[in-house]
Amino acid sequence: MIPEDILADGQQYLDLDGLRLRKGSVAAFMANVLLLDAPDCLPAARERARADLLDLLPGLRALGLFEVFTLKSAAAQAIVDAAPGPRRV
Repeated sequence: MIPEDILADGQQYLDLDGLRLRKGSVAAFMANVLLLDAPDCLPAARERARADLLDLLPGLRALGLFEVFTLKSAAAQAIVDAAPGPRRV
């Protein structure tokens, strides 16, 4: 499978389980995890990364991301585990 099999050229969203997942959501999630773990991250930036991570979770759960990948970040894993919402298992 190639990326174009998931999102055609020019397509910006994937509708999945009643959720709209925007192209770039996985990369944004990864960037937020890196911010959470950055020792020099300011508290306001860390809180924004946490909030953004929570906003992305429903779509990433619907995508099945956490069925395939395990988070190495303890901080991110704690946020994911504590967040309410349906999980695909």
